Amino acid sequence: LLTPWLPHGKSPYLIAGVCTVLAVIGLLYSPGVNVMHSGSAIAGYAVANRLMSIFMIWATAFLTYQYRQRTEIKLRLASIIESSHDAIIGETLEGEVTSWNKGAEQMFGYSPQESIGQLMTFIFPPDRIPEHPVILEKLNRGIQIKNFETVRRRKDGQDIHVSVTISPIIDRWGHLIGASKIVRNISEQKHMESLLAIQNETLSRHAESLKQSNEELEQFAYIASHDLQEPLRTIHGFTQLLAERYQDRLDDQAREFIGFVTDGADRMQILIQDLLKYSRIQAQDLKTVPVNGEEVLDE
Repeated sequence: LLTPWLPHGKSPYLIAGVCTVLAVIGLLYSPGVNVMHSGSAIAGYAVANRLMSIFMIWATAFLTYQYRQRTEIKLRLASIIESSHDAIIGETLEGEVTSWNKGAEQMFGYSPQESIGQLMTFIFPPDRIPEHPVILEKLNRGIQIKNFETVRRRKDGQDIHVSVTISPIIDRWGHLIGASKIVRNISEQKHMESLLAIQNETLSRHAESLKQSNEELEQFAYIASHDLQEPLRTIHGFTQLLAERYQDRLDDQAREFIGFVTDGADRMQILIQDLLKYSRIQAQDLKTVPVNGEEVLDE
């Protein structure tokens, strides 16, 4: 009677110990039942009765302790299930709902009173109902289903993406009696995956476009440099020809001007060739080397 009201986990054993001490005191100090004092058969029966009572007390204490342990475990598990944000649903081997936690109520919008006793298909969109016989077939074979991604429908008609894990429930005799189902809402994850796929596709298109632009730029730079060098070679060649044929007729200033033209043509040709090299940098593996900045600055 006292055990349920005591918070200590081992209170049944404590009470049984107190009762045992009282019984022993009674055996030792009660003249009417003390076989050592009276030696009567009645006293012997009383002692046997007391010993049997002590045995019953300890047996009751053991059973009560085991019952309390199981009850506390069940309450703890029930508390965990009720506080879970995931939907945790119990069902029979025929697919009938037997339990419905708060997570399931929040996820699907149905109360336990509306859900318990119904077939699980009441939250299936029409196009997903063929999944149910397949799930039941695996369930009746004792096969666990892990992280099965599918779609379920809320009470307000909204479809949500979920990940479902279904585990068979076995009783103490090894018989398959039902299943527990854990349903996790992955709609946000699916939305992010969709956005990521779109971004990856966009980046892929941009990368392909950039690759094509680089190839066209490289080709343009090659053609432009080739075409630009042709008139420079003409200028350079005819300037030298002019300097050689009319060498006697040209004064010092004219020769200086021809030198300027020739030098400018050479520098222009170098610039065009460097531009072509620069356009090809992206297509090659870059290798960094030390560079004397003073030389570049002097040049």
